[in-house]
Amino acid sequence: VILDHEHSSLVARLNLQAGKKAMGMSDYVSALSLFEHGISFLQECHWQQNYDLSLELFNCSTKCAYAVGDHEKLKCRTDEVLSFGRVFEDKLIVLYYFVSAL
Repeated sequence: VILDHEHSSLVARLNLQAGKKAMGMSDYVSALSLFEHGISFLQECHWQQNYDLSLELFNCSTKCAYAVGDHEKLKCRTDEVLSFGRVFEDKLIVLYYFVSAL
């Protein structure tokens, strides 16, 4: 178990990079798994401590959830970004995929 903030952020960032590579190869199932794994390594106050990393992981997870048809995950991630996003522009990506899934 990784408890240190620096190490958990590093693992989350590595999962983000790997997920983006999987997305680039159109492997959205693997990418979603990697993004979700990255999210699981974020610390409790991640929206305050690692806002940019959190936002990018959640945006990518949302895109992949949309691509694979996981509407429950799509709604869950959208709700969290809508709750913690600082400005409207930060919420646009999740809103786009959420509305597209309707």
